[in-house]
Amino acid sequence: MLQELADSGVDPRILDTLTRMQQQLDHQADEQRRLEAELAALTAAPMAAIAADGDEATANRAPGSRVRGSATRESLIDAGFPAYQADEIVQMADRLAMERLDLQYRAQREGWLRTTDYREALSEMGNIRDKLIEDFGHSAYDRYLYASGRPNRLVVRDVYSDSPAASASLQPGDRVVEMDGERVYGEQDLRRIATQGADGQIVPVTIERGDSRFEVYVPRGPLGIRTTRQSVPPVDG
Repeated sequence: MLQELADSGVDPRILDTLTRMQQQLDHQADEQRRLEAELAALTAAPMAAIAADGDEATANRAPGSRVRGSATRESLIDAGFPAYQADEIVQMADRLAMERLDLQYRAQREGWLRTTDYREALSEMGNIRDKLIEDFGHSAYDRYLYASGRPNRLVVRDVYSDSPAASASLQPGDRVVEMDGERVYGEQDLRRIATQGADGQIVPVTIERGDSRFEVYVPRGPLGIRTTRQSVPPVDG
């Protein structure tokens, strides 16, 4: 178009102004495409992280468990939720996801995405784990993880010699369900609980072994186990 104007004999000053305007528009379009690509990558990042740490869980998934992803109404009902509760949970998860996306996009537009303020705002927003446990209890979160195909059990892979776990006769394949009355879904939960309270305090640890559940007593601190995670049908208890 600019070339056509030049050929038609338009005043060079007008043509120069139009050229600069076109360059600015092109730059803005390039910047818009870059931001959209970055936002798309940021939105996909949580799911990519889930997929990245899911290989081991997938390899160890119990028969009948689901592919890792989002819980659907159908998968929640299959996991034992009544239909009305499955609907509530899907709506809750969608609402939280949308709120996080809104915050992420706003922070990106305003230039504070990779800041402490963004992390604090995200933390204050809460998460599906806290909301489910608060509204429905730990057994509901356990079932939600299973319905999502995500690991819901921390499993003993190996026991260190001369460790509290060895003294308590833990075995590979045992599933750590609770420590000191608090639920354990992963290594971070176990580490957090183990570092609370007085070092060496004797605390109960609830173990699932096959279809059985029992308690052992260990000093608060590292159990001395290597772990993996599995997705297994939850058992209320």
